[in-house]
Amino acid sequence: MKYLELDECYIGIEDNKQDAIDNFNKLFAGQGIANMRTFPLKASYPKGAERVLIYEVTGKTCNAGVLPADLGCIVSNVTSIAFLGQYLKDGVPLIKKRMTVDGDAVNRPKYRS
Repeated sequence: MKYLELDECYIGIEDNKQDAIDNFNKLFAGQGIANMRTFPLKASYPKGAERVLIYEVTGKTCNAGVLPADLGCIVSNVTSIAFLGQYLKDGVPLIKKRMTVDGDAVNRPKYRS
């Protein structure tokens, strides 16, 4: 937020992860952080799509040809933020990807890092 000169931040967390929501809210309150808030998202698919997240959190529609920045939004996933933090520590660029394959049609669900 500091380097991008952002005034506020919303952290979208699926509503079936109440512990995470409570922990973030406790952290923000304990540190007096008023410009960062959690935003509970209905736990349904698809939820990670950028346009879906923008609509869910802001109510703004990001139509074809419109960039999130045109709506005053920046969407970043937690994995990207974590890798950015690691890059700032050691200078090693992003060279791997995390992926989860799951669902009723999957015989052997997997998480790969």
